Amino acid sequence: MEDKITVRVTGVNFEYNEDNTAIEKVNVNFTLVDPTQQFYGNGITPVTKEEYDASDIATLGTLISDKLVARLQA
Repeated sequence: MEDKITVRVTGVNFEYNEDNTAIEKVNVNFTLVDPTQQFYGNGITPVTKEEYDASDIATLGTLISDKLVARLQA
């Protein structure tokens, strides 16, 4: 079985509109977890409010992983 790098969500920050009545942006903080300890990384990735609302903590990590892979392949 091959060990794979996973994404661990470490925090979520919300940006609100001017009158603080609605969320405009969601930024997800994450770290990369490599069981072989060969790679290290962390970052902040924006997600839409709809993506955030449709996710739980496990699927949020998968969403960030998918966004990271898409950026690497761009």
